[in-house]
Amino acid sequence: MRPSAAAAKAVAASPGKSDRAIADEIGVSHVTVGKARKTGGKKVTTSAKRVGRDGKSYAQPKKQTRKPAAKKQAKPVAAPSGIPMNRQVNAMTSQLVDFVEDYAAEFMTWTAKVGPQLSVADKDSLTMFLHTSADKLLRLAQALDGR
Repeated sequence: MRPSAAAAKAVAASPGKSDRAIADEIGVSHVTVGKARKTGGKKVTTSAKRVGRDGKSYAQPKKQTRKPAAKKQAKPVAAPSGIPMNRQVNAMTSQLVDFVEDYAAEFMTWTAKVGPQLSVADKDSLTMFLHTSADKLLRLAQALDGR
């Protein structure tokens, strides 16, 4: 039986136990039990308290709701007066190249560390983001060309 299936079964059998208590019993991570509790097919009703590994009853923390991140407004860039246009173009180009190179290096380092842990859905999501970003850069180039 897969760990997630075992965790889901254990949560359904003992919804009043804490994730860590269940994890200790069945030999999986408390994170696996928590995910099984959240994504379980059956709606498990739980009380406001859970029994921990020590046998004591603990109140559950209130769920925190996250506020959606405010969209950042791009600051208008004023053309510096007195600086030749070719230097401004070189500065903009250099800034973009530096950003892309830094991001690519950080991304490659990160994926080397977590790559084996990435699910197909995670990889698909990252790939879609990279394609979308490349598409936006292409649209900027086309707008500059007048297309």
